[in-house]
Amino acid sequence: MPSASNGPQLSSALRARSGVNAATFARAIASVRPSLLAVGATRSLTLALRRTIPGLPRALPVYELRAESTRLFGTLHPVEPRGFYLESELPVRGFYPDLP
Repeated sequence: MPSASNGPQLSSALRARSGVNAATFARAIASVRPSLLAVGATRSLTLALRRTIPGLPRALPVYELRAESTRLFGTLHPVEPRGFYLESELPVRGFYPDLP
């Protein structure tokens, strides 16, 4: 299982470290799914525990402000133990140790 102190980790590394078979691991992940952020495809699937910031929503929209327009730049997802995952259509998406 992802640990709050370890930060985001590949699911394959977590499963190997846990010593359980794939089916048992999948059931364990499903049981805590609401508290997880899963990013990537099968082989590169990275799991992180979501972090709650009191008074803020679970996902934070980030907008790009221009003189002529405003557009959604991406969405920040706070993760444990600190940092964020920036979800974006741009190549800046990824995990950041602090605000990107």
